[in-house]
Amino acid sequence: TRKVNLKGENGIHPSVDRAVNIIKESFQKLCLVDQDILGNGRWNKVLDLISDTDLKDDLEKAMNKAPNGLIRWNELNTRVSDYVNTRDWKKRKTSKVILKEIMLQFAYPRLDIAVSKGMNHLLKAPYSVHPKTGRVCVPFDPNFVDQFNPEQVPTVSQLMDEIDKFSNTATEEQKKMKDYKKTSMKASVQIFEDFLTKLSKTWKGELIAKSDEAMEF
Repeated sequence: TRKVNLKGENGIHPSVDRAVNIIKESFQKLCLVDQDILGNGRWNKVLDLISDTDLKDDLEKAMNKAPNGLIRWNELNTRVSDYVNTRDWKKRKTSKVILKEIMLQFAYPRLDIAVSKGMNHLLKAPYSVHPKTGRVCVPFDPNFVDQFNPEQVPTVSQLMDEIDKFSNTATEEQKKMKDYKKTSMKASVQIFEDFLTKLSKTWKGELIAKSDEAMEF
């Protein structure tokens, strides 16, 4: 991924500054705890954003001594701030806004133009299949988005195996069930059906309201 580069140390665009303030509210939980970007052996991607070799070496030592990502982030904050505030700006490559650049690098949403326009990338429709992995695009409950793991999404071959396994032990009556109910797709289909039911009720309500307005019965 291309490095975020906020040009100018004396101020950044207000919209970017607002984005950083929003990110700060969730950065600790999202990046330092859930994603653990400074976890053991995982901090290299963060340190690679540091341009000065002497600062990077100092941070590497601090990362090795610290017990967890939260403390490592505090160490990084302290050492980077001391470095940029005590070095002549002409003799250092690291910007005073490097901490903001790091937060934007790991938490600012990005749009992939190829995914947005390429026909072979348009796999957002429910139950479409990824051509390389064979994984099925499944609906999930947005209230539990933190628990959703795309690596656990079923593949077509897995679903076929699940149907075969179910059929081997099922009664004749159970075999008449719809195939998706015999697989791990059952939960995601239920989520989708619940969504459509709510959508249908909303639409029916709007039709009734419009009908009342037009006095049509």
